[in-house]
Amino acid sequence: MRYFKTFMMVVVLIFTIFFTGCGSESNILEDITGVWRANSDGAIVSLDLSGETKSINVNGSSLPVSIKDIDNNNGIVSVNLDLRGQAVVWALKQVWDEDGKSFFVEIVLHNGNQDSFSFVRSL
Repeated sequence: MRYFKTFMMVVVLIFTIFFTGCGSESNILEDITGVWRANSDGAIVSLDLSGETKSINVNGSSLPVSIKDIDNNNGIVSVNLDLRGQAVVWALKQVWDEDGKSFFVEIVLHNGNQDSFSFVRSL
């Protein structure tokens, strides 16, 4: 009986990690939703990706986006947006520190330009 309880606890633990781990789609969208500062020029960027209406706001200019793809294995969210009449895709990558306790966000724009964002606050 003692082994059965231990076995069941292990099964529940594995099930919990597998289905609610930090790599789920909703968690990465919630994780990167917030206010960030662009490291290249200090621009304030709000990522609002966890709600129904998704947007990226750069220095007060709001850009509606839709989720194109979520790559949980690599922590990448690709978003579609309309930029001056042109449909483009931007990629946001969640990059964890060595200790796995905090992260920053890297962005790759449609033209290949890259930047990284430092966390400012939650939305």
